[in-house]
Amino acid sequence: MIEQLLGDLPARNFLEQIYTRAPHSRPGGAAGFTSFGGWPAVEEILRAPDVDAFLAREGQMWEGGRRPTFAQARDLFAQGHTLVIRSAEKNDPELARLARGFREDLAAPVNVHVYCTPAERSGFRWHYDPEDVFIVQTHGAKEYQLRKNTVNPWPLLEQMPKDLKYEREVQPFWSCVLRAGDWLYIPTGWWHSARGVEGESITLAIGLMTPAAI
Repeated sequence: MIEQLLGDLPARNFLEQIYTRAPHSRPGGAAGFTSFGGWPAVEEILRAPDVDAFLAREGQMWEGGRRPTFAQARDLFAQGHTLVIRSAEKNDPELARLARGFREDLAAPVNVHVYCTPAERSGFRWHYDPEDVFIVQTHGAKEYQLRKNTVNPWPLLEQMPKDLKYEREVQPFWSCVLRAGDWLYIPTGWWHSARGVEGESITLAIGLMTPAAI
């Protein structure tokens, strides 16, 4: 699974020099990587009785709960909200296949979140995660900005603070635009923010919880 993303970059080099250490992006590296069905697949997932989904706009959560209908999600999306489906691999066979492949390759628990973001909109402000994340862009385009985290460089899941203290960060940031078929790796703890830039962006965030982060 991971070798398909890496292309001509040897997996050993990625694991020894990049993984858990630095961001990495490969334009076109995810072309043909997944057959995830976009909005029709999202609609099907939202029908599942155990779906875990919510919406956010510019850092503000929608107060309607964690079980939006597809009609609600599309309406709020049109108003600038980002739709997030957590652990979507539980209710989609293609995402389950991806999760299984990453789990086998990297020997870590895996979840797959789906992000649907309108153009020129952002769901969340600067934040970091206690997991390594592979971002696969399947539809539209999205701009990512990243900064190395010197405030809390090795966050633990059970000790994530409510106030991340982003204003204390002094590291420079860099950015990249992902279009359909591109992918980006974000190591544990790295600050990031994302914004839709072209069309209706649909992104898969494949998160791996390494033992040190649990």
